[in-house]
Amino acid sequence: MNPNNAIEVFNLGKYFYRDIHATSIREAIVNKFRNNRRKEGFWALNEVSFSLPKGSVLGVLGSNGAGKSVLLKILSGIVTPTVGEAKIRGRVGALLELGTGFHPELSGRDNIKLNGMLIGFTEDQIIENTDQIIDYSGIAGFIDEPTKHYSSGMLMRLAFSIATTLVPEIVFLDEIWAVGDADFQIKSTRKVEEIIAGQKTIILVSHSLEIVMNICSHCLLLNKGKMVMFGDPKSTINLYKSLLNNGIS
Repeated sequence: MNPNNAIEVFNLGKYFYRDIHATSIREAIVNKFRNNRRKEGFWALNEVSFSLPKGSVLGVLGSNGAGKSVLLKILSGIVTPTVGEAKIRGRVGALLELGTGFHPELSGRDNIKLNGMLIGFTEDQIIENTDQIIDYSGIAGFIDEPTKHYSSGMLMRLAFSIATTLVPEIVFLDEIWAVGDADFQIKSTRKVEEIIAGQKTIILVSHSLEIVMNICSHCLLLNKGKMVMFGDPKSTINLYKSLLNNGIS
């Protein structure tokens, strides 16, 4: 692996199987007794390769179903690729689906500690940053309640606060980071800009072309699991707009 790169992806692909529903009652009964479920599959991600230098910010674009979130899950270690390889240099922190990495029976405070330890921070480092995380999340009044009682907005705020305060060398942000109210979105964007200034490597998935254009140094365009382009944000966004206008992406 090139020591100047934070991430190197080689021919990455993920194939998923799904059950095919029986077309008749007879077929359903036979399949049940024979334990014979028909399956078909699809490539959620296929033949994706790129290298990302340390300190870069990569924006991942594509319509729903393009493979953006699957890519982040593979890079985060949540999903195992079917083919290919992803090499990562440095600790990884990720903000993906709401509630990922949270134990619903634990309090928000305990989940801060749990998430910090999973990322690789020491207990002293976590304690040192806990007050800042709680303050930024804006849910101090509920921080000692089990997270199973949190609303989706509260979970998102706490998850974002953890991911952007206990910042490892590499951060993955799915579009969920920008689903809060307008004030929190502005606050979130400023926080990401602070992380960028700290020379961290970031991969973010966003439907906001403005955000990608303003804060990203590189851009990856996916369509139906395939890599369409990896390049500078302006050129990639222009191609994406062209594909959208022609109903391709």
